[in-house]
Amino acid sequence: GQYGAGQYGAGQYGGGQYGGQPNGGMAGPSVMMYQPRADSSCIKIVIAVSLCFGLAFVVAGGVTMGVGGAQKAEVDSLDWTEDFAPMLAKCTITAVEHCWRTEYTKDEGSAGKKSNGGSKIPTCYDMFQPTFDTADKGVGLRGEKDEKQRGDVDCGGGCAPAQPGKSPRYDVGAEVDCWYAVSGSKPNGVYSCENSACIKVRTPQYDIQARQEGSVGLMIAGGVLLGLGVLGMLSCSCVGFCVLKASSRAQPGA
Repeated sequence: GQYGAGQYGAGQYGGGQYGGQPNGGMAGPSVMMYQPRADSSCIKIVIAVSLCFGLAFVVAGGVTMGVGGAQKAEVDSLDWTEDFAPMLAKCTITAVEHCWRTEYTKDEGSAGKKSNGGSKIPTCYDMFQPTFDTADKGVGLRGEKDEKQRGDVDCGGGCAPAQPGKSPRYDVGAEVDCWYAVSGSKPNGVYSCENSACIKVRTPQYDIQARQEGSVGLMIAGGVLLGLGVLGMLSCSCVGFCVLKASSRAQPGA
């Protein structure tokens, strides 16, 4: 009857729907256990944002490398011995001005540095600038500045005549070599000129070397940014692809 070979016998619950299965399981549609999976929409948003950041790094790196390369090309095309000529008579240092200032940087908690008010670290800088006379091209001319870092102290700020022996290069009364611009004025933006005639008491080769070092530094920094951007974009794409693929497999019917 109903409970013999019928509905609950060899029928529905016997060898039928629930028969032959472990623990009397179902022989019908399979039932999958719930598996947590990442939301594909959120993953796609994260990938898109990461790719945008990577692209920004690539663009910034490319621009920085381009600027550095342009500066280096400009410097390499210059020959300071053609732009400047040495003066026959030496120049005389008549005064040296000493200026000092304090700059503050954020305290990152580095050891051995005392912060100002617990948030900023002071750094003192000294700048020395000579005034000199030439034999036949003018007097009272300003020369190139020399700057150096004194230390992590608050020295305030101000200017005064430099004390003897304090300037890193010049003392009052010193006779020094000097160069004048062949064109009579500043020949190129690479050179540092402190007077209208561009007469220098520091060799023009110094300006060339400083600009070369700066341009190489820009190219290196740009290369690092470019590499980080490309690496980040590739890594994010690979990880995102794998996560999305694994997520799709975990879905029923995948």
